[in-house]
Amino acid sequence: ILLVPLLHVLAMHGRLLACWTAWRSWQDVSGVCEPGGPPTSLTPLEKEVPILLRDPSALLTQFILLLPLHLDQTYFSSVVKVLYNLLYFQVLVQLSCHMAESERSHWRNKVAGVDSLEAAMAMIVHHLEQSQLYQLYMEEDEASNSLPSTKGKDLDIQVQRLCLPFLRIASLLRHHLYDQPLPEVSTPQSEFVRLVYYLELVTEGMDWKRFNAAVALNWAGDGSTLVASWCEQYAVFAYNSQVAARNFLVDQHITWHQPRLLRLPQDYDKIFQYYHRRQCSQCHSVPRESSICLLCGTLVCLKENCCKQHNMCEAVQHSLDCGGGTSMYLVVTSSYIIVIRGKRACLWGSVYLDSFGEEDRELKRGKPLYLSTGRYQLLEQQWLAHRFDHTNKKWVWHRDAL
Repeated sequence: ILLVPLLHVLAMHGRLLACWTAWRSWQDVSGVCEPGGPPTSLTPLEKEVPILLRDPSALLTQFILLLPLHLDQTYFSSVVKVLYNLLYFQVLVQLSCHMAESERSHWRNKVAGVDSLEAAMAMIVHHLEQSQLYQLYMEEDEASNSLPSTKGKDLDIQVQRLCLPFLRIASLLRHHLYDQPLPEVSTPQSEFVRLVYYLELVTEGMDWKRFNAAVALNWAGDGSTLVASWCEQYAVFAYNSQVAARNFLVDQHITWHQPRLLRLPQDYDKIFQYYHRRQCSQCHSVPRESSICLLCGTLVCLKENCCKQHNMCEAVQHSLDCGGGTSMYLVVTSSYIIVIRGKRACLWGSVYLDSFGEEDRELKRGKPLYLSTGRYQLLEQQWLAHRFDHTNKKWVWHRDAL
């Protein structure tokens, strides 16, 4: 009963305080360009979150808050249709990353498109293989995959199951905004069908044997071009932040979790071997002190002038862009964590220890280092609870030089 008044209050504040470009987000999701303007919104941007990693439920809420509260139901349905298209392909990307190479080869031989499960999966596999995304998953333990390997009808059942949370939220919004009774769901197997009809994603009756998650797709234009642009956008992100690209997709629609730091490998040698000769995406040189942002996985040049903007070094600038002024960096050449908090910085310590539980500062002893789960959880909790100011005492003024 109180949801509509709450949405009204949130909408008023949202229009005053919103700092995100709603029109650009709509262009990215729908492919509909501003009349008379160039279609620049689909150009991959390094600083933008790829559309394949955006939360469809959050986007739905944001769009609804920025639109008139008593919006005609037709426009609400249009927004839901566009976001379902995005959700469907997000789920396919996620499922494809959990497949073995032999399974992907099965889909590779299909004709690519956007109108069926076979064609859509073939398109996803084709584009993401070109970006070498699947190589990020080859070293992962197969036992850690949360999704079983499947084909055909079983795969469609998984797609339907992973799409359900969004459909439930959209249905509740429609119910409260337009005072329409929710559909009766007699069995878990019928929930997906009932919700897509309720949301008008599917309007024509059809035989149960022909029904699948792809029939709820609705394209206003060239769906293939739009999906290809999503994959290209994600490929740019994966190239610059491979650790983040892997971790964000693993359980994107499987489990909900609070904000967290990157999931790091158990052996430090994997990080060192991968990053210590990797080039910076901005200056294209190998940093002397390669540092990884633990929020997004971006590689930055620490204390270097090559990437300085407005007399501010890259790590400080990135802390503003990525963490609102607070960021944590893992310095690859020393295994230490540097915390930047506003105008100050401190050396937090290392989350990688040797077999005796000791740090190897500057990696001088050359002993194998392993992730300390306790220390990493402590770092994460201090970040989540905003406790850096109270728990760390050795702060220095960084003067924008990090």
